[in-house]
Amino acid sequence: MLNALRSNALYGQPDSYWETLAPRYETMTAEAMDAEARRIIDSGQLVWVVVGDAATVRPQLEALGLPVEVLAAQ
Repeated sequence: MLNALRSNALYGQPDSYWETLAPRYETMTAEAMDAEARRIIDSGQLVWVVVGDAATVRPQLEALGLPVEVLAAQ
């Protein structure tokens, strides 16, 4: 509860934000939700963390044109 209140205060949301979130999402089409996510999320600022066998995963990521940094498990 405290986290929800802090989040509302931080982002200037009304106290009813979390109660009304699911009904708002339920009224959106998949296309509208996709468009809104693309508007809000700056994919250039994302960092993807992929865990797996580098020999298998790395070629797949490189095929997407993503920069790849491999870190060994410690």
